[in-house]
Amino acid sequence: MGDERRNAPRFESHAQTVIEKTGDRGELADISITGCKLEIDGVASVHLGELHSVRIFPERDVGILPFTLEGRVAWIMKHDTTTSLGFLVDKSPVGEEFPRYVDCLSFYGRFRRASVH
Repeated sequence: MGDERRNAPRFESHAQTVIEKTGDRGELADISITGCKLEIDGVASVHLGELHSVRIFPERDVGILPFTLEGRVAWIMKHDTTTSLGFLVDKSPVGEEFPRYVDCLSFYGRFRRASVH
């Protein structure tokens, strides 16, 4: 992806993640109210356009319970030992954890500027 397409501010994160259908594990690199970027260990078992549920385990120090986002794979970038994935949020989870987590990252100033992938 050459140009950043997300308009919503995104925030740096180090939460652990699991793609529920595939079991792929990794780390949440950044998140916004409209999407997120995952860094998956190894080769991810997903394809462009697929709908997946991603379980997010926020850092312990923020005091927010795990939550699940439903989203579509928007882009995939393979690296030597990891795979970067862009997800567009289709369905926000029921409950307060997702918006609280984004607000918490915003409060602590973990804003990540748009970058070229």
